[in-house]
This record gives sequence, C-alpha cells and structure tokens, in this order.
Amino acid sequence: MNSRKAMPRTGYVPGKIFPVLVVLCILLFSAAVVFAQDKSKSVLQLESVQKLVLHSSAAQQLDKSHVQEARDRYQDARNMLQKGEQAMQNGDDTEAQRQLSAAMKTFLEAVRLAEQNTVTGPKKNTDYENRLQTVNALLSAHERIAKEKQDGTAAGELRDLVQPQLNRADALRKAGKLDEARDELDKAYTLSKKAIESMRGGDTLVRTLHFENKEQEYHYELDRNDTHKMLISVLLKEKLENKSIKNMVAPYLDRASKLRADAEKLAEDGEYARAVEVLESSTQDLVRAIRGAGIYIPG
Repeated sequence: MNSRKAMPRTGYVPGKIFPVLVVLCILLFSAAVVFAQDKSKSVLQLESVQKLVLHSSAAQQLDKSHVQEARDRYQDARNMLQKGEQAMQNGDDTEAQRQLSAAMKTFLEAVRLAEQNTVTGPKKNTDYENRLQTVNALLSAHERIAKEKQDGTAAGELRDLVQPQLNRADALRKAGKLDEARDELDKAYTLSKKAIESMRGGDTLVRTLHFENKEQEYHYELDRNDTHKMLISVLLKEKLENKSIKNMVAPYLDRASKLRADAEKLAEDGEYARAVEVLESSTQDLVRAIRGAGIYIPG
C-alpha cells in the first residue's frame, strides 16, 4: 500500500501571485550573485534588475495594474534602472549599483502596493457604490422637499453644485484613484446632507405654516414623517451596521413606528387634530434616532 500523501494541486490564487513572484525574483537575484564567475558585480546586478523590472511576471502584472500609485512606483523603478544603465556605460560602478539597488527596492514597493489593492480594492469599490447610491438618494430627497416647499430653484442649485464633484469622483475612480474618488464623493454627501438640514430647519414648528384644515395639516405631517424615515434609511444605513448604535437608536425607531400607526388609525377615524399631534411625536423620535447616531439635523 502506497503510504505517500497525495501532493496538493497547484493553481493561481487571487491576491497571492505577487508575493510568490517577489520571492522567485529575489531567489533568482541571489542565485545569480552566488554563481556568477566571469562577470563583475555591477554587470551581474544590472542584468538581474533588468530581468526583474522589465521582463518578470510581476513586471507584466504591474504594467496592467489599475492601481495608479503602484504604476507610478513601477515607473520610478524603470527610471532608476535607466539611470543605472547610463552610469554603467559611463564607467561609474558605484552610482550604477546605487541606482540599481534603488530600482529593485522601488519595484518591490510597487508590487506591495498592487498586492494590497487586490485585497482592499473590491471593498473600496463596494463602499464607493454604496456612498454614490446614498448621495443620489439625498439629492432625490432634496428635490422632493424643494417641491414640497415650492422651491424648484433650490433643487437645481444643489444639483449644479454636486454634479461636478460626482464627475470628478467618477474620473478619479476610472483612473484607479479610489481613495481620492471617495473623498470627492464624501464632499458631495456632506453638501447634500447639509442642504436637506437647511431646508427642513424652518419647518420643524408646523404652527408657523398655514393650513385650511387639520386634514391638510395631517397629510403634510405624514409626508414630513416619510421624509425623515427616508433619511433614516439613507443617513444611518452604514451606522446601523454597528451593533451598539443600532441598539441605542432602536427604541426611538420602534416608538416612532408605533406612533405612526396610531396616527394613521386616528386619521381613519377622522380625528385629524389628534393624529397631527401623534405624528409630530413620531417624527420627533425619528429626529432623535438620527441625532443619537451622531448626525445632527434640526428639529
């Protein structure tokens, strides 16, 4: 009976190719140093770094990388290699060795940057998409509030301010600069959120508005409650993934939901005045939930 263990099958594992290539390249470089007999140290170093920076599999991966920072460092390594080659031609072995060592070190830095992105890149893309969806939701909410207040100009002005930021974010993302793209998106998010807070600020005291009857006022408060529920789903989407924050705001959300149901029942019975009071309490609990999660809104 054959007692030898079956050898594991090998294959490409995403996110692992760069470390393997780097190890192979370093071993190749070390072996060349050990076994070289008829070449000077500088000539050997030049040939080894040329193979590593120009012809290795890692170099090919870097050349196709979407990580701009990694590609920039790779170009730096190529520039250092060229300087080393020039120094070698000029007979300056000391400068040649200095440039070639720097080229190899910089090349390995580029590899690490590219490898890091293979792990964090997908998450950053997902976070970017989620934040973009949030910004679009906020813009839609702002347009809805502007329509409610019969202020179409305000909605257009916000869109004009935010759209260039969204365009810059998209361009940076396509260039592989996800961190910078997210920064632009965060600016658009903050601007949109503040715009909603500003527009809603003067409406928290409903008695400053004028309605023909309590039924009309009820429908206004119902819409305002809907808007704050939307803000909960948009502004707290990420924060509610934190268990402690979720537990802290849960009582407000539960009470707001119950009060909303009570108000709707009162309205069905024609008790609009009482329904308005209960609905205002529901909306106030939604405001408390948002503030409790660390986001200030008027109210």
